[in-house]
Amino acid sequence: MVLTSTNVQVILREACFQLGLAPISEIVDLSPGVSSNYVYRLQLADGTDTIAKWTCFGRYEHFLEDHQIIAEMIQKLPQVHQGFLSPPLSVEGKLAIHRSSRFDMDSWVAFYDPIEHALTLPKVLPRSLITKMGEQLALFHRSCAQIGADVSPSSKTTRSDVLELVQATQQSTDIDPGLSALILQQCDAFLSFNSRVEEADLSIMPIMVDWNIGNFSVDKDGNFFSRWDYDWFRVSTRMLDFYFFARVVSAAGDRSSFTYEITVMQEERFLHFLRAYHEVFPLTPGEIRLLPELYRFFLLNYVIKFGQTFFRDYFAERLQKDVLQTHFATIDDFDEERLLKEIC
Repeated sequence: MVLTSTNVQVILREACFQLGLAPISEIVDLSPGVSSNYVYRLQLADGTDTIAKWTCFGRYEHFLEDHQIIAEMIQKLPQVHQGFLSPPLSVEGKLAIHRSSRFDMDSWVAFYDPIEHALTLPKVLPRSLITKMGEQLALFHRSCAQIGADVSPSSKTTRSDVLELVQATQQSTDIDPGLSALILQQCDAFLSFNSRVEEADLSIMPIMVDWNIGNFSVDKDGNFFSRWDYDWFRVSTRMLDFYFFARVVSAAGDRSSFTYEITVMQEERFLHFLRAYHEVFPLTPGEIRLLPELYRFFLLNYVIKFGQTFFRDYFAERLQKDVLQTHFATIDDFDEERLLKEIC
């Protein structure tokens, strides 16, 4: 079930009352056109502004845990990245997050302090900005790595997420048996690979995953300026961030009609991005070899498992169809050696 904006605004007013915020005097809809989330800029009766986000994506427990870690992260980031992340709002020392069961639906609202937006990247990046993005992500990852051991652990892991999908697929009576078998086969392939990877050998840090250009802004020189939207936040390997940056720097660039193909990670533009990143915060061959399996995880978790609750119906159906009919089959043909040549 997807609620209307009118329904969501009822929940927003309830949330403000329950959290002890001032009543809402004005609502400006900032909602994305692709996801099922609703985002608003609120002017409150006391004259303050806040950003409110309503969602039913994922699980409430994970959403709350993520925001607790993000709040810690903001406090601990090195000075160079202080002010980069939009801070979750707190009221009397508690995160301003409200869970609602209105309209027979489990959903939740989070509030954030407004953060200034600078420039949005162009839809297709020139080579100079590809270099800058590689350097900027490397610098941000280096900051995140410095605090990785100091933030609270996350209960989400790639393994636990895929095991949940296995269980849901096995128990479902709505999935075509052939598609069910394909999903379970892909889950098994990821879990088999995952079991051979010792997480202790990887640098574990807070990461954002979704670097769609609508989620962050840059200054006039292309430096990271501000970042918001934490839907896919997790504490994991930095390599989960690379697929979305492959899309950001791709020849096709940002598009209103899109699919999640693996080929963007084989483009020369992505190789250039990798070289720029590696110069600042070196990658290991083992990390590069993770990329096709982390792409498989992305398809399994964010498109197949959560697609119906995250994307609008039209996008979810089309993206899931693309994954099942095309994208899974391309993973085994991915040429990691081409990427390895860039850093070895």
